[in-house]
Amino acid sequence: MKRISAVVVAILLVVSGCIGMVSATETMETEVRASPTISDYYVSLAPGTSSGEIWVSYHVGASKLPTSVGVSSIEILNSDGSHAWSITGTVGNGLINNSGQSLHAGSYPYFGKAGASYFAAVTVFVATKDDYDSRTIVTPVVKAP
Repeated sequence: MKRISAVVVAILLVVSGCIGMVSATETMETEVRASPTISDYYVSLAPGTSSGEIWVSYHVGASKLPTSVGVSSIEILNSDGSHAWSITGTVGNGLINNSGQSLHAGSYPYFGKAGASYFAAVTVFVATKDDYDSRTIVTPVVKAP
């Protein structure tokens, strides 16, 4: 009887230890943040209405008070991956906001060849007094009208 009790206790200890490990792992995963500065972001590429026109739309939010937020670069690539065009974000071209707002969203056009297919690699960022983070998003391929 003592032997059976000892086996049951040993099994219970092993099982309870496993449950504790699973609970700790789940808690750690839910507490991990993707970025200390970027709260959310979104990028899309869509055909425009004019011949060869495509639009890059973006949205980036800051989780801390930013010194600047927006798009640091847009690269338009042909569907085969070769470079078509690029631009660096500035306050002047509207891709960057440095007025302390925690959200920046907008659209930027590219005029390529009618009927050509393109995709974009867009780098969004948030800079704070103490931190900087960025993410590069690659869009699906779209065909310009």
